[in-house]
Amino acid sequence: MKKSAAILLFLLMNIVSFSQEICDNGIDDDFDGLIDLQDTVDCFCAEAKPDSILSSLIPNPSFEQRTCCPNGASQLNCAVNWVQASGATSDYFNTCGFITIGTFPAPPLPLPNGNGYVGFFNNFSTLNLPYKEYVGTCLTDTTKIGKNYQIEFFLANSFGNLTTEMAIYGTTNCANLPFGNLLPTASAFCPTTTAPLDWDLLDVDTVTCSATGWIKVSLSFTAAQNYAAIVLGGSCTNNTGSNYYYMDNLILNETALFLPSINIEDAGHYCQGNLVLKANFDSVPRFFQWYKDSIAIAGATDSTYSVPNGGLGNYQLLATYDTSCVLTQVYRLDTTIITFDLDSAGTCPVGIQTGEIIARNTSSGTSPYEYQLDNSAFVTDTGFSSLTAGLYTMTVQDSNGCQTSQTVIVESFPEPEASFLVDSVCLGFTSNFIDQSSVTTGSITNWQWALPGNPTIPNPTFVSPAAGDLPITLTVTSDSGCVDDTTILAVVHALPVPSFSFSPQELYTFNPDVCFSNQSTGATSYSWDFDFNGTNGRSTLVNPCTVRFPENNEKIYQVVLTAENEFGCIDSISGAISILDEFLLYIPSAFSPNADGKNDEFRIFSAGVDKFSIKIFNNWGELMFETEESDQFWDGKHKGELVPVGIYPYRAVLKGENGKVKEVLGHLSVVR
Repeated sequence: MKKSAAILLFLLMNIVSFSQEICDNGIDDDFDGLIDLQDTVDCFCAEAKPDSILSSLIPNPSFEQRTCCPNGASQLNCAVNWVQASGATSDYFNTCGFITIGTFPAPPLPLPNGNGYVGFFNNFSTLNLPYKEYVGTCLTDTTKIGKNYQIEFFLANSFGNLTTEMAIYGTTNCANLPFGNLLPTASAFCPTTTAPLDWDLLDVDTVTCSATGWIKVSLSFTAAQNYAAIVLGGSCTNNTGSNYYYMDNLILNETALFLPSINIEDAGHYCQGNLVLKANFDSVPRFFQWYKDSIAIAGATDSTYSVPNGGLGNYQLLATYDTSCVLTQVYRLDTTIITFDLDSAGTCPVGIQTGEIIARNTSSGTSPYEYQLDNSAFVTDTGFSSLTAGLYTMTVQDSNGCQTSQTVIVESFPEPEASFLVDSVCLGFTSNFIDQSSVTTGSITNWQWALPGNPTIPNPTFVSPAAGDLPITLTVTSDSGCVDDTTILAVVHALPVPSFSFSPQELYTFNPDVCFSNQSTGATSYSWDFDFNGTNGRSTLVNPCTVRFPENNEKIYQVVLTAENEFGCIDSISGAISILDEFLLYIPSAFSPNADGKNDEFRIFSAGVDKFSIKIFNNWGELMFETEESDQFWDGKHKGELVPVGIYPYRAVLKGENGKVKEVLGHLSVVR
């Protein structure tokens, strides 16, 4: 909290009257509502004593007052009351953020006064013509014709020649700022050579800078006019090479006022409760009086003053000499305002909380710094994480215990809503998933499907290997990193199971009639394809019976049964039916001609037979029975008598309707 204090000098008038303000008793003596130094009518200087920190006709003489913190070259406009005096742009620096240009050597430390200063070129050889930069300002009061004036300022070299000519120029009209233009001509860079010729050279002097520190430069002049504005920089004489200089603390006033100085220094720190203000002077005053907010502090008449707790305000010290008094410039005491930037990152409303707050660019206090979020303990970490959404207070504390707080919001990101559509399908068919997810602001950037292969596209497809209600989960992530998921049943309908049988199993061209028995399950409708054309070649009956296949056509037919369920799912099965071009013959192996009504006759059964003959013999080859009629039977008698029990060989000859001839030999048993 070190603050140098420039002084104002004034001589207190000692006019004795009934309403005269006494300037050091803390009382409004003349009842005008103004106490002590607030009453500038009664308490003012008639004669000034000079000081190295004298009040200046130049406003903002050490560039402390600013409207912005410079962050690059050519920003003199950030310094209050200062302007670029010419088309060639000078530079403003401040320890708040910008202290030099690129690789230019920075100025020596400490700075002459405060945190601000300016920089300027006095020639830039790369342009191959004189190039000069100036700073300029309107004065707080015009100079008076015939008065002697002096300007003192500090100068330091960045690079180039240590020796240079410094000059001050004056004009009677502030409207003449800036002068010149950006034209690349030598005459455009000097006030006294640039049309219109509104500027006077007030003084010029050759100075040599120190290689390691600042030097004080003094120029003086007698005012030939009432000058309202000044320009300061190099002379119109070309300075060879490229030369860059820093300048600070410009004090312009009447020469008679530059007398011994007094200012306020400090020790300790207000935030630690041990701040002491101390007078720094080169001539010993007769007595001192301390003021707070322009009102005398009772009993504060020493060269030092210990600031009590709660003593924030503006302090001045009045030092009285034999014939004059000196009042220091205001020493402004406020608790250190620590500057810092806050970055915050939002969080999702549900799930893991990811909110963050980070402090950056902490300055203006005394390091090291500690950080507190809301009412938590102070820590050295600058960042806080895993925060929920809401309003937080970040407090930064420096090593002196000074604190500054800011509020910051951890934003609540919008939560996405996972949703999708899926069609019901039959087993073996493709399920199409259509994303319907949404988020109020931002967008969905990631999809994660609980499907084989873990697809990450919005609209995947899938063929299920099994039927059923399959729970499918979709997890979506928004561009803010928030996640939501949903699970929906993807319905895969089972296929019907077609099956059939038929009878008879042996089929012949002479009788191709078939009955089909539908043994399908899970179906509601059927379609039969019997593999032949015609009205009977297809059917939608459940159990088609009888189906007549084409006659006299030996063929293997592929019968297809297609089954469909209530969901439209279809499956089919095929089976082969053989129609044989053969005849059918059945000859019994035994019979019992005993008149008991059971198996008393020997009968032959045939189908598809065109011609037929059979002969039955006994064991001695004697013919027992013969016939050429397939429907004729033998009653077991020969010549009217029942034949004995025994084995009787036979020979049958058949000609089928297909023209084929077949001989059948066998034995017949006669039993009782």
